[in-house]
Amino acid sequence: MFNEMILIDRNRLEEECSEVTGFFDYWMRQESDLESDLKNHESNFKRDLRTLDAEKINKKYGLSIQRMTEGVVDNLFESDPKHQNIMGMYLDAKSQRKSYGMKIDMLKVLAQLHGQGYFAKIESSPPALDLIAKKVREKISESIRKRATEKVDKPRRPKR
Repeated sequence: MFNEMILIDRNRLEEECSEVTGFFDYWMRQESDLESDLKNHESNFKRDLRTLDAEKINKKYGLSIQRMTEGVVDNLFESDPKHQNIMGMYLDAKSQRKSYGMKIDMLKVLAQLHGQGYFAKIESSPPALDLIAKKVREKISESIRKRATEKVDKPRRPKR
């Protein structure tokens, strides 16, 4: 599955260029907001967890630890559903921002090619050109034969 919003319509380069910056800005803001939410949630979660003793942690999380260690705190934080949810949204926003960054880069290339007349050129392979020329010659020959077989009344000069 891919994001169809990052596809570029070459026939709408001006509109594409004006729209893409808004999408890039939106996802950049989402990424930074979610990164901030992630850090805030981590500090609050770990602070609250450190206030509990081993017995309360065992009861709350269904564990059987003897004492609180940084490893236990980190593992509990990593398995926290809210942390995983925020992390998923953060990674999605980061991915979207990168996609729009790539779209901006490609629009620059397409705009440059457009400015150089790249899309105005009609290019075809040699066999295709030969085929077109052959068809044109056949049509001209047919038209000449048709005129030759038709009886054409030539205009006459008026009598004096």
